[in-house]
Amino acid sequence: MVETRMTSIEASAAAWSADADLDGAIVDLVERGAVAVPPFPPVAARVERLISDGDWAVGELLRLVGADPALAGAVLAAAPGAASIEEAAGHLGPHGLARAALSAIREAGRAPPGPLAPLRRGVWRDAVSAAALCRDLARARGLHAETAHACGLLHDVGRLFAIALLERIAQGARADRAMPLRWWEAVVERYHVRLGIALADRWGLAPTIRDAVALHHGGRAATPASADLVAALSVAGTVVRVLADQGRVAEEDAAAIRALDQPDADALARTVDRLPRLLAALERDDASRSPSTRPHPSRVRPRGVRLRIADTLYEATGFAAHQIVARGDVPLPEEMLLEVELVSDPPVRFHARVLLCWPEDGRFGVMLVPFALTGPALLHWQGLVTRATAS
Repeated sequence: MVETRMTSIEASAAAWSADADLDGAIVDLVERGAVAVPPFPPVAARVERLISDGDWAVGELLRLVGADPALAGAVLAAAPGAASIEEAAGHLGPHGLARAALSAIREAGRAPPGPLAPLRRGVWRDAVSAAALCRDLARARGLHAETAHACGLLHDVGRLFAIALLERIAQGARADRAMPLRWWEAVVERYHVRLGIALADRWGLAPTIRDAVALHHGGRAATPASADLVAALSVAGTVVRVLADQGRVAEEDAAAIRALDQPDADALARTVDRLPRLLAALERDDASRSPSTRPHPSRVRPRGVRLRIADTLYEATGFAAHQIVARGDVPLPEEMLLEVELVSDPPVRFHARVLLCWPEDGRFGVMLVPFALTGPALLHWQGLVTRATAS
């Protein structure tokens, strides 16, 4: 692999890790098994409601377990050697599946709503996206789709483990300096592969899934089957990075996308088209958080553009190439992925992430980042941006 120079944030995070003896604290917690990975709260809440109803469908529980790395890991740990969530469910039976999922929720407790919550949400969103992309790419390539799904879902579980450990280490410590989210991301990046391997070993994950955890940043797989799935995971990871930050596509990512053959490209395009609705539906149970006090940036004012979000009208007050600023009477939860309708004839619908929300003159300002724009929505968006920036 090509060695790159650390950024100032990465260097600062590395220095802090050494100064705080983070290695020692993490090793101690991992060896004692003192920290579990909490499931994503909206998914955990759905699982609890589903099972408490008594008359629940195994397929729906499988769908929810397959949408969360912590739940999937717990189910696979309860069926050692299983190469997919579906295979584990076959070994466990319906009641064993439910017990494993509920045990994971109760062991880890609720994820705290602290400063690392947005980072956890982003890791979860990337994991679910990678799982869907890996599964559909595997089908196009004649690989085992369910195992590919598990590889995509769990390959970065070390990031979730690192976040949980950092939050545990911070308990009772003196107040930390205010650091940007990118700084914490750099700390998580330093540890996530090692922690992912430790968690894979604790759970007894099948060799193919463990290879996805250990080798998704490079390395040689032990078997051709693992090598094929890690290769599919690499492609899926490229697409996830592009979706997460459409404004800055690295050259290596662009080259990887251009190198796809037509069946691969078609499979990925279909999945990308479904992802916003899938993610938004899974996030919908999340409770709204308090609006941010951060001010919105300067912007170009559009003319007469209105948005409908969660049955509420918002007035667009600014456009940029990859953002829209709006104002309305109801606050929106930051980091949520929501369906947005541009009020037009015909209406144009797309999904967007709520980057910021703040009080503004008795109302609320919001900054939205469109997610996976395609087709007519992309063309309409580009036209709005062009008109707004030209006015």
